[in-house]
Amino acid sequence: MLKIIKLYKMFRFLFFYTLSVITFCDFSCIGQQSFSGRIIESNSNDKGIPNVTISVVKKNYYSITNENGFFKFDCNKCTDSDSIRFSSVGFEQASFSIQSLPKNAMIKLKESNTILSEVKVSSKNNFFIDIGNIDKKSSSSLGSGFMNFGEELALQLPSLNIQEAYITKVRFFFRKIPTEKNGYKEPFKLNLYAVNENNGMPCISLLPEDILIRAEKSNKWFEIDISKYQISYPPNGIFISMKILDEDEYAYKAYLESVYSVVEKKRITKKRYLIPHLCNSVNIYKNLKNWKFSKVSKNWQKIDNSFGTFMMGLKLNVFE
Repeated sequence: MLKIIKLYKMFRFLFFYTLSVITFCDFSCIGQQSFSGRIIESNSNDKGIPNVTISVVKKNYYSITNENGFFKFDCNKCTDSDSIRFSSVGFEQASFSIQSLPKNAMIKLKESNTILSEVKVSSKNNFFIDIGNIDKKSSSSLGSGFMNFGEELALQLPSLNIQEAYITKVRFFFRKIPTEKNGYKEPFKLNLYAVNENNGMPCISLLPEDILIRAEKSNKWFEIDISKYQISYPPNGIFISMKILDEDEYAYKAYLESVYSVVEKKRITKKRYLIPHLCNSVNIYKNLKNWKFSKVSKNWQKIDNSFGTFMMGLKLNVFE
């Protein structure tokens, strides 16, 4: 009987010891991963690159550098086998495994030398045009009351009587909200969609990679150069979109706001999130259509444009 008790105690000790080792391994391999550092141009010793998209390969998790190229990246989805990708328009991508990435990294990106295709350097005459919304003033803005995490706003541009044109720049117009200070600088995901020939909704993305950007100006147009992708303007039109990331994709900043509740008949405190406020124009463009992707219905729906047209647009390089 004494031998049985000893064997039982030994078995119990080995069981819990093994379990603790496995648990420790799980938490150490799949726990919170934190990185910080700076991304600079390879031909410069101290010139930071702003708005670099930082993403976990094959996972929906993103961050972005500030105006001086500094970043802090916290990922509770990361494992040691994951890779971190750094990408920015005008620069070559760089990827590192989490194991090889220093906790305080200095990463250099090379400028991309995009070679234009033969069709672009032909003897054809070319000129540039701005299409989409071109208003210089906004009438209102769309913020956290109109959009939620994971939702998307898009502007549909019609087909053009142009045989050959390439998208060089995308532009947006955001407004600074006094109560949110620098909320208009919060990052969002840029996208371009083809038009579904069957239902007229956005379908496949025309961009080869995720592009995370932030507004550089308030109450003014700002542009993003995407000429390196050499995206031709589709014959049946296109959708320009901005997407608010999911809550677990980016560490959104929250602030508390005092509002009056009609139901409770008193002022209550609500949590608000800083998101960029896209503007509507004063003029209504009948040939441009507002769209919204709802996370609840998981579908695109057309939005009434009687209150204004989303302030988005494109610059095209047209050949004739």
